[in-house]
Amino acid sequence: MASWYNTGWKNRYPICVEVLGGGGGSYAYDLEISIPASWDLFWDNIRSDFFDVIVSAAEGDRLLTFKRTGADYANRTLTIQIDNHTVGDNNASNLIWLYFNNSSQSSDLAGSFTASSVKYGLIFTGAPQARVVTRATGSASSDLPQAAFTKTNNEIVDVWFALAGLFENRFDPYNKRAGLEGLSYVQVESLNSSGVDSALRYDETETRFVPGFVRVRTKAGDNGNDYTLVCNITTTLGQLYSLRCLVQVRNLLPN
Repeated sequence: MASWYNTGWKNRYPICVEVLGGGGGSYAYDLEISIPASWDLFWDNIRSDFFDVIVSAAEGDRLLTFKRTGADYANRTLTIQIDNHTVGDNNASNLIWLYFNNSSQSSDLAGSFTASSVKYGLIFTGAPQARVVTRATGSASSDLPQAAFTKTNNEIVDVWFALAGLFENRFDPYNKRAGLEGLSYVQVESLNSSGVDSALRYDETETRFVPGFVRVRTKAGDNGNDYTLVCNITTTLGQLYSLRCLVQVRNLLPN
């Protein structure tokens, strides 16, 4: 279930763990995350000893075994490695949480281990714009696209799927948080008029998470055709949500 690790931590941020090409199903990996030096929200709200920077599983309340391999507060450098984390699916973009901003954390929760063959966790600090898909209330079917966008066949564009109102909440908040379920991992499809998926029409390595949104990158397609771009979200409780939009490929100008 999606809970907050501890109310002492004021901030948390989603990290996208890119694990693609597997056969599906859970699998354990060592992970590595580099914190962007330009991320002011993080660097302006952490302790100089990094004791308040921790990571948790998608459920939010389960601390992962981690260590710092590079830490320089003055120069805004921090790399975090995570030991033997079991992702929800090894052919998907999986979520973990970075927690920070706890001025009263007086002990170091980092561990000691040797990481190998790491998979990378990616932090994206941009904001959604232009192509945003919001879920319509009262939709009769999840097969219905909630928005439509037009692009040329050689354009590469990002579509943002909003998560607001998607997950179930508790009637009574736990640990002062109302979350009951949340995002565990995301898989992408692009379906033609016959319902056939093709990975040539999207770039799953560019899937990213920011608070409240999932970014999906779409590309290619044949002029004059319409495709359904699908963002399949599996939750921490094993539920599946399919958010969809229509991508219309139209070459409006001469090549």
